[in-house]
Amino acid sequence: MVKLLEKIVTENPREKAGSTAYNRFDYQQNWALCKILDLHSTTFDYLICFDYFDDVVIMDSSTDPNKISFYQIKTKNKGNWTSDYLIKFINQFLVK
Repeated sequence: MVKLLEKIVTENPREKAGSTAYNRFDYQQNWALCKILDLHSTTFDYLICFDYFDDVVIMDSSTDPNKISFYQIKTKNKGNWTSDYLIKFINQFLVK
């Protein structure tokens, strides 16, 4: 069985548009820094990667990960993301 860490390092991402598009990276970097500080305040081991398979990828171990989480970090042109806005946005794609 291939270990998760080996697989993530040996596989190529399907696209690299995120790593070449510098627009809005400040927010992404700030979000990731907050996530790192949050993770670092715990006793859990973790590994974080940027712009590899997704904007931010977090694994549950730096040496032998078993769980991986992918994060897409998005900004909004005007205003802030709210629950109401996200629900309305998602509802437009649901079949009624």
